[in-house]
Amino acid sequence: MTTSLIVSFIMPKLQRLLAILFSIICLITVFITVSAASKAREERTNHALASDAYQRILQIENLVTALFEAESSQRALLVTQDNVYFLEHQSRRQVVESLLVPFQTNSTSGNDSTAQELVSLTNERLALMDRISQTLQSSGVAAAAESLHAYEGKFLMDQIVAVAAELTANERDGLQARSALSSDHTDQLTWLLASVAALNLILLSGAFLAISNTLRKNSTLMFKAKSTTDDISHINQLSSSLQSCNSLPESVPVLQHYLLRLFPSSSGGIYLLRASRNLLQLSASWGDITGLPDPIEPNDCWALRLGKSHIMPDRRSALPCPHHESDASSICIPLLAQSDIVGLLTLRFENPRLLVESQVRAELVATHTSAALASIILREALQQQSIRDPLTGLFNRRYLEITLERELTRAERSKASLSIMMLDVDHFKSFNDQFGHQAGDHVLKEFGQVLRKQVRGEDIPCRYGGEEFLVAMPNTSADEAKMRAEEIRQQLTNLSLAFQGQPLPRITISVGVAAYPMHASDRDALIHIADNALYSAKKQGRDRVVVG
Repeated sequence: MTTSLIVSFIMPKLQRLLAILFSIICLITVFITVSAASKAREERTNHALASDAYQRILQIENLVTALFEAESSQRALLVTQDNVYFLEHQSRRQVVESLLVPFQTNSTSGNDSTAQELVSLTNERLALMDRISQTLQSSGVAAAAESLHAYEGKFLMDQIVAVAAELTANERDGLQARSALSSDHTDQLTWLLASVAALNLILLSGAFLAISNTLRKNSTLMFKAKSTTDDISHINQLSSSLQSCNSLPESVPVLQHYLLRLFPSSSGGIYLLRASRNLLQLSASWGDITGLPDPIEPNDCWALRLGKSHIMPDRRSALPCPHHESDASSICIPLLAQSDIVGLLTLRFENPRLLVESQVRAELVATHTSAALASIILREALQQQSIRDPLTGLFNRRYLEITLERELTRAERSKASLSIMMLDVDHFKSFNDQFGHQAGDHVLKEFGQVLRKQVRGEDIPCRYGGEEFLVAMPNTSADEAKMRAEEIRQQLTNLSLAFQGQPLPRITISVGVAAYPMHASDRDALIHIADNALYSAKKQGRDRVVVG
């Protein structure tokens, strides 16, 4: 009787205390949730600013590169007096003017004065080019060459490079600051998540003390809380590991490892949307993948059609996905990044109860995975755009200049030879004039495919500019390079091309070959010798290989 009185006296006060504590914890949780959402918004903004900075750095580098190319084509025009270089110079000059537009219309992270200085110097350099061109037309090559050999152009280019470097350094400083801010956001979000987990444990403990007759239910809740904490930890580890991946192939074992841990009683896979956006390819899978089709069409999945999770307890569901060929319970979750489809997560469970229990966890995994995969895809795309020629798929000139310098250093260190071949499509201008630029682009694209098939894995094929191509071949002598150039020339001669149902004339190429250390010991001299050999092949009648 006395015990009952004590319990009846203490329990109401304990319940009121627990109610107050519960209210306080709820307020704290709301505050933490709002703080986490705010930090997430700040991180999105920070990420967008970082992407803008990367884009500005790329614009600066492209502007300087285009200016150098315009200057080089003008020098080639004075040396050769070939109208091809006049057209190339005009084309490069237009590229420079188009690249100047963002600097004239947009703010550059608070570097307006430096950006305007870059614009001003670039305009001065363009004006100097115009004066040299006018001198060439009015006074001849000698006068134009004298103007070209003056130091005014060099001084302007040095100033442009210095200002561009300053702008790039400022942008990189900004990127460093944003990286530090991103790290702070990560630490703060981790602390907030840990606080939420701690508050959940406090709530569970209070419920255990308040309701003594539901010990079994409380034990279940505590188990679920621990499971949720582990899931959050695994999801965070999954997200962190994916962010460290440099390519989609690297992400496959990461996805398989963590998804098997997060859904141990399931089987399934992750599909990624192909670049053509008409099919989804199975990229990662786990468990029993029998009946898991590959590939699938976007219209074959209701989750992708509806833009949200789609549950199928069995094959007799109201809206079964055509790709669902198993008797197991299944859920499909679209992987979306900024409302754009990245891929699809599909899970199958033999026990329908596990399907319901895993839905929230699966949707959380899908959210983190889609963001990470979208980031990897974007990084891969930017990487390819920075080193690849979009038309031919070969390396671009910027990548070649960096890589060739490294290969020459290796050749010098190992006392090995290195050869380059300069290839040029014969009469390409007249071909463009007769059949149109689209047909010309088709020829260049097909030639790029032939070149990729004929070179070795260690060779560096690139589009040097226009219809000129250059291949760097480590550990290759001049004689070996000549033989391989003849093979490429013969292969192209036997190539039959057609465009829009119309057969195209036979395509021939002229090739110039130069080798290290036989002909030169530095990059520019080696390219110059190969270029001269190419011109010699042109003068000798084209469709031939000449060694410098």
